[in-house]
Amino acid sequence: MRRFPQFRLDQEVDALWQADTGSADAAKGNAAHIGMARYYGATILERCRVESIRPFEGGVDVTTQSGTFTCRSIPKFLSATAPGMPASLRACRVKF
Repeated sequence: MRRFPQFRLDQEVDALWQADTGSADAAKGNAAHIGMARYYGATILERCRVESIRPFEGGVDVTTQSGTFTCRSIPKFLSATAPGMPASLRACRVKF
């Protein structure tokens, strides 16, 4: 376990190892996405509940607990994963 000191195995375990695979630190990935979004002019609102997403020709209105924001686009995953998203919008596809 010298190569992977973060793992502690107290008993015999079957495992699969592949030489060309890797792992990614989720926190670093999120920080990179947020950094790039800010670089391109996005405003990041942490812990801000999304109440609705309304696409229109040329943009999207995102209504939150802090107000309504109009933008050209939103991340495609937002309509499916935003906390508090009404069920009627979870399955919708926002066209960009």
